[in-house]
Amino acid sequence: MSTGDKDEGAIINDTMELTLRAPISSGDVQYESITLCEPIAMQIEQFTKDIDKYGAVAAQIKFISANSKVPEGAIKKLKARDYKEAVDYLSSFL
Repeated sequence: MSTGDKDEGAIINDTMELTLRAPISSGDVQYESITLCEPIAMQIEQFTKDIDKYGAVAAQIKFISANSKVPEGAIKKLKARDYKEAVDYLSSFL
């Protein structure tokens, strides 16, 4: 019997290496890929607080930044499809 969980039984990888369609940078540091991993409870808690405080997109940018350890300023430069892939991966844990 289904409990209503999304993607019940789906396998979620512990980490995801996202090769970017276009590099992003912060200062002199350039990123051609970012690595995301299963978020810890504290990151999820902060994300849910940030949605109310900043709105969905800004909260997602902060969530990606905290998880990948890439500065927010660089994450804001992600191409739309890269941003969506990162959001989809992290959202799979919510």
